[in-house]
Amino acid sequence: MEEKMEGTRMTMVPSRSISSSSSGGGGSSHIGETFAFSSWRQSSGSSSSSSSGTHSLTVTPPLKRFDEPNLNNFPVELSPVYRTIPATFQLFWATVSIILIVKQTYTSTISWDIRKNILPRKSIISFIFRSLVLFLTGKEVIREIGYQPSRVSTLSLQQNNCLPSTLSQYQPIPYQLFPQSLIDCRDNLTIGTQTIHNQKLIHKIPSYAVQNNIHYLRHVVSKEEEEEQQQQHQEQSPTASPSSLPYQYHTIHASHGFGASSLSFLPVIPKLAKRLNARTVLAHDAAGFGFTDRPHGNLWEYSSVASAAIGNSLVVQEMNSEGNKNTEFEAETRFETETETKVDKQAVLLIGHSVGSLAALHMALTLPSGLKRRVILVAPALLGSKPKEDHKDSSSKEQRQGNSTSLSNTYISSFISRFKSNHMVELFSNFFTQRLSTVMILVGRFFGLFRKIFIDPVLEYLLRRLVHTPNFWGKGLRAVWGDPKLVSESDVLRFQWPSIGKGWERGLLAFTRTRLFSSLSSYPGGDLGLLQDALRHPDVIGISIIHGTRDTIVPLSNSQRIGRNFLDVKVLEMEGLGHDPFEEDVDQFISLLKENLGK
Repeated sequence: MEEKMEGTRMTMVPSRSISSSSSGGGGSSHIGETFAFSSWRQSSGSSSSSSSGTHSLTVTPPLKRFDEPNLNNFPVELSPVYRTIPATFQLFWATVSIILIVKQTYTSTISWDIRKNILPRKSIISFIFRSLVLFLTGKEVIREIGYQPSRVSTLSLQQNNCLPSTLSQYQPIPYQLFPQSLIDCRDNLTIGTQTIHNQKLIHKIPSYAVQNNIHYLRHVVSKEEEEEQQQQHQEQSPTASPSSLPYQYHTIHASHGFGASSLSFLPVIPKLAKRLNARTVLAHDAAGFGFTDRPHGNLWEYSSVASAAIGNSLVVQEMNSEGNKNTEFEAETRFETETETKVDKQAVLLIGHSVGSLAALHMALTLPSGLKRRVILVAPALLGSKPKEDHKDSSSKEQRQGNSTSLSNTYISSFISRFKSNHMVELFSNFFTQRLSTVMILVGRFFGLFRKIFIDPVLEYLLRRLVHTPNFWGKGLRAVWGDPKLVSESDVLRFQWPSIGKGWERGLLAFTRTRLFSSLSSYPGGDLGLLQDALRHPDVIGISIIHGTRDTIVPLSNSQRIGRNFLDVKVLEMEGLGHDPFEEDVDQFISLLKENLGK
């Protein structure tokens, strides 16, 4: 029996039960008699905390879609939109609203009108207006209390085998976040290498080891596909050894854009592996999007630098997993010594879409040395102008380090340093800098507290009301695709899935603040300075851009301008497509990609 639930096709089947011991996203499950769905109505913190108790709630496990086998439907008990308030309850509340307004105004207005035997128009309008305001306000409060969209942690989805895709993985991933200053200070080294020979720089540069629960998609070619690739490889190269690997790319990694998630790449992932001869295809959710845990208090974990660090860790883990080695954090350095000969001439392919292009370029700079990498930027949101050759000037570097407090300290220190001609002036300057720094920290904390109490709740509510309307995602996709008629239910569902995750609005706001206000989103020379440094990296074997001619989000002219400024960057146009060409026409995108990579 087919049922339409808020614009999403759902298939009704008898309720089953799935063991919560399952750790995979789409693997086999133990079927029993009840389905324990883990506290999806609780408002606990991030899923990185310990597993909470489970409620005895019978739900229907999600089913694969026929038009997209790797994508699961929502469980029918979960609603990605606001539920409809029953008509009887709305009628009851409307009656209550009228009674309350009548009771309030009877003695002052209506009774006076009766004595005068007059019914002024102003009184009627005022009565109707106040009744309507009370009714609508109460209705919204009732909707927020009892008819909200479903909210569920990724851990709960994983425990009940309800992750959005059969390719979904959700596990703790350790990664090393190298602040931008680490790359900036490598003046006498090859840009992006992992080894620093200047020991004086090491003590000045902090680094952060982080572990977060990451949701990502992982597709590995099956044995049948591998045998088919080996057979094709033998036909093309008869003299090659039968045991030689036919992979052109050991790993392909994709970074999604703003408002999207790794699910955006779901239609293209299997074909990328097959047609580009890749062993593994990965795509992860950046913090603030999708089902990756949303850190509290650390904006730098929402930056493109942090997303690149997650991608690096996943790629290195994948390279090391082939030999069944222990994939602890030190795998990044072990990769350079133990697997360098194994990968030989293989490379990784890095794909970045829109804002995700920044993460792809950061990955190109910071992946372990010796690993060749190719970069494909799809509709890249790279802003600014081409930097000068000296964009890594030390003064520029200092101005881009740290948070707003350290930025101010840098400006103050550079101003005062010119007057340090005697000991008294130096003492005064140090005293002034410390006191001003303390004041700025207190002011920053005050505004941060003010934002959390008064601004964030309002913005989160407005986002929730906007995003969780039935037609929001469909209208949005049809507005940015080249041909609105190509948008299918599966396309909408891929974007709608992450919105049921706990803290989705908070994560989106944190990413936006990081992009707009944090110095971690800046790179010396701007976005094009990052592109320029990636082009110069000795392990980068090429950077290309693919852009739809009907893109209304990032105009094609932006990529054409980049192509004119950087002659080594080839710009490939996809006629008639919009901002998401790899979703709009998968086959055309793969063909163009394969043709370009083969040159």
